Amino acid sequence: MPRYISTAPAVKERLVSPWFSAGLLLGTLAVFVFFFPKTNLNRLLAQEGQVTAATLAYLQLMVQASPKDPDLHILLARRALQAGNYALAERALMPWSEDRPTQTPLAIERLKLAILRTWLLATRLHSAARFTVATRYRKVVIAIAPRLPVDDLIEQAKLNLAMGLYQTAATLSHEALSRTDNPKEALRAFQLGVRSLLASGKPAPALAFAEAALGSIRPSAALWRDMFLLAMQAGESRHAADYAQRWFARAPSPADRRRAFDAVIEARLAGGQPLAALTAARRLLPNIPHDAALWRRMTRLALAANQPMQAAHYARLLMGMQAATP
Repeated sequence: MPRYISTAPAVKERLVSPWFSAGLLLGTLAVFVFFFPKTNLNRLLAQEGQVTAATLAYLQLMVQASPKDPDLHILLARRALQAGNYALAERALMPWSEDRPTQTPLAIERLKLAILRTWLLATRLHSAARFTVATRYRKVVIAIAPRLPVDDLIEQAKLNLAMGLYQTAATLSHEALSRTDNPKEALRAFQLGVRSLLASGKPAPALAFAEAALGSIRPSAALWRDMFLLAMQAGESRHAADYAQRWFARAPSPADRRRAFDAVIEARLAGGQPLAALTAARRLLPNIPHDAALWRRMTRLALAANQPMQAAHYARLLMGMQAATP
């Protein structure tokens, strides 16, 4: 049988408009975000699974669909930090301006610090990128320092010291010292501040920091020993001699008194004062054990001070002690 071929015009398929597709996607996403249960979001916040590029893209769409939802911004920041996308993590927290840190929830500022600290550690030493991130990190940590508890300040100072941000560590230590009345916290902040400034190659500022903080620190032989050593590093021999005298007064044992005695002499000699060293040593002699090493040192010290008669006296004591030794 013959076939009949239809001559009716073909009906063209109309494809869906791409704008309609995009609108439908965004609309669906907006509905999802609007009705997204908070319990599910909190569960996502607590999860620590692997973060993929698709996860981050999806979270960014969620934030765009609901830009005023702080939990979404926080979730994006945490996931971006977890994935090592530090720039995205920082941008996620942009709704909380750095210009008004006192108005930003402290938890957000802590998250900013975590992002910048991790970013800083991931950058190459001495690079321009590291300098840029370090500058932003300093700005945030110094801005929120007045809001941090003292134990957090001390922890932040330790972290900054470890990262090589010595001046920032010293500033945080000073803030902690000014606010605590706990002797243990004060001592930790004191030690961190001194170590930070010494690490920066600045013994004189380290000594100034320590001397300004002495009123907050409980006196002890260990404190005055450390102050002696610090003053010697800073080239302040007169201060060092004073601290060595205080160390001697509090020394808990004969051996420690002998070390403090030697420190007094060392400080005076470093200041070019052999006679003052001899005078101080003679004053302290009754309070330390006498032995051959002591009289040998006193003999040499008297000779350095141009006191030959005293040198002869100590030499005789040395010879007598040596003669009495079997």
